[in-house]
Amino acid sequence: MRARRQARARPSAGPDRPPPTRRSRLLERGDHLWDWPEGTLLCLADAEVVDAVLPRLGPDGPWLLAAYLLRHDRTPRTVLDRLLADRDPHALRVLAAQSRWMERSGAVERLVGLDDPEVDLALLRHWNPRPLVHRIVTRSRPGAGRPSLGARVLADWRAGNSAWPAGGLMWLCSAEPDLVEAILETEGARLGLGHQLLGCLRLLQHGGADRLARLAGRDLLGRSATTVCAKALASPDPAAVLRARLDRELAPEKLVRKLRRARHAPHARDLIESRPPGEPVDWAALEAAHAQEPLPYWQDIIRLDGVPEDVRLRHAALLPEPGPDGLPGGARLTRERARHGLGGLFHCAPTTQLDGLLTAGLLDGADLVRRVTPAARLLAYLGAAARRTDAPPEAADARALLADLVRSGPGTDPAAWRRVAQRLTGLDPEWDPASTVEALLTV
Repeated sequence: MRARRQARARPSAGPDRPPPTRRSRLLERGDHLWDWPEGTLLCLADAEVVDAVLPRLGPDGPWLLAAYLLRHDRTPRTVLDRLLADRDPHALRVLAAQSRWMERSGAVERLVGLDDPEVDLALLRHWNPRPLVHRIVTRSRPGAGRPSLGARVLADWRAGNSAWPAGGLMWLCSAEPDLVEAILETEGARLGLGHQLLGCLRLLQHGGADRLARLAGRDLLGRSATTVCAKALASPDPAAVLRARLDRELAPEKLVRKLRRARHAPHARDLIESRPPGEPVDWAALEAAHAQEPLPYWQDIIRLDGVPEDVRLRHAALLPEPGPDGLPGGARLTRERARHGLGGLFHCAPTTQLDGLLTAGLLDGADLVRRVTPAARLLAYLGAAARRTDAPPEAADARALLADLVRSGPGTDPAAWRRVAQRLTGLDPEWDPASTVEALLTV
């Protein structure tokens, strides 16, 4: 029995090891929790060790390691860097097919950045954030000497392998006229007017007026879309007519009225996410309307994928608290959100959270003293870090800055220290607990 367990746990070469395609299917059913000591050590190792050991694992090493790192809540960055740099096709296929496990680490964005057709197709076949799907879809171009991504998606859809083309309605904003036309033929009047007009506009731009006229003449679109197409085709500039009607359909004042009538948070989110793909939201208009009269479920709207960074920065207090890997979108969002409090995650200890943010370079020692709140939790973290041997060096920088503030602030004044103690114990009614360490020591 022990021998059988060891054989199942050992991923060394052998005829009974499932190939990468089958391994991807097994991973979808939770078969990613097998024992592999070498994989565990590689996921903890530095780049030099990974570079030395990975080639010794044989041709199956990269995709096995790719599958193994998916079991980690926090994707091991060193291993991921090596796998993306090597671009082993089997390893990339495993990562793309199981990208949902790496969403918080930013690894999915890096997979999209490879601009690899096989990776893109695998990503489209599984759920991924709309902005990333939009990046993949809009760079597909027909007629490049081999079947484009859009052509492969269309062939797969026509073969009956899926109810929807991989990537869904996002293809309506693409430069793939065959796929756009196929979606309009299949869905037609079931789509909203905005989606129909966008598809007609793209078909006109990339397929020509004759192709749009044939589609509109087959009575496959809704009545309004058919009327607009007829008017557009009779004008000297059909694209301008379609664009103007689409803009009126997506006018920000219409969206504001709908958002004010939203019945619940999912309804409000759907009003934003169900807009025709690639059509931007007028966030300035929404912010102005919210400032005039608060829009319901504004926090849920701000947290949607695709909200511009500058809008999120202006409403950073509404963003979710960052984990040890920070918020998606970069360091600026994480640093600004840290002003509104850290250490409140139920699934992540403050020590783990702050260690991760410091190690990743999203925060530095000065931030712990002058930016992050609340002061009480930061002081507890810095006090514990002084007794640890594995604390990030930025914690020592923060303690040095804290010592300078103590000398230049309360110093040896007993009255000043009484005020600090009253603030920390909640006895000062004028003190805001959600303040920085620097503010705490200001007398």
